[in-house]
Amino acid sequence: ETFYFVNLTSVSADGYTISMPHSDLDSSVGTIFDSGTTLTFLPLGVYIQVISVFSRRINLPLVNGTSVGLDLCYNISLQRDYTFPSLALHFPDAWMNLHQDNYIVVPSRADAEAWNESVACLAIMSSASIGINIIGNVMQQGYHIMFDNEKSTVTFAPASCSE
Repeated sequence: ETFYFVNLTSVSADGYTISMPHSDLDSSVGTIFDSGTTLTFLPLGVYIQVISVFSRRINLPLVNGTSVGLDLCYNISLQRDYTFPSLALHFPDAWMNLHQDNYIVVPSRADAEAWNESVACLAIMSSASIGINIIGNVMQQGYHIMFDNEKSTVTFAPASCSE
């Protein structure tokens, strides 16, 4: 197979657990790890709930991120002591507790020339238009991920990639 399908059972945002839709729990059609895709794509219902948690929790001015293809962006230039909600991916036998850099990106000035402020965006989108859920390479950064074709397993562990 070309893809590494995994059984992503739920996502937690700021401690709030969001279950994957039942149809996406079938590991042959649901979620893949894809290092060739930048963003992470989640089912529409899960994505909307993640956006809702972030919107309630973050008290920063919103910025239109459509010019860089992202839905939820914030102006971070005026406030230095901001934090974003925690995020984790839940699998049957493991949790992937993510660092903020795994789901918040700062678009480059080349991508966002019209902005006069520093901007941070959620690196997650809805998978509704593509028909498959993807754990993209931004979310995989800082992890060693091993694909065992013989056992049909995927394992991951935090890594210090700068060392």
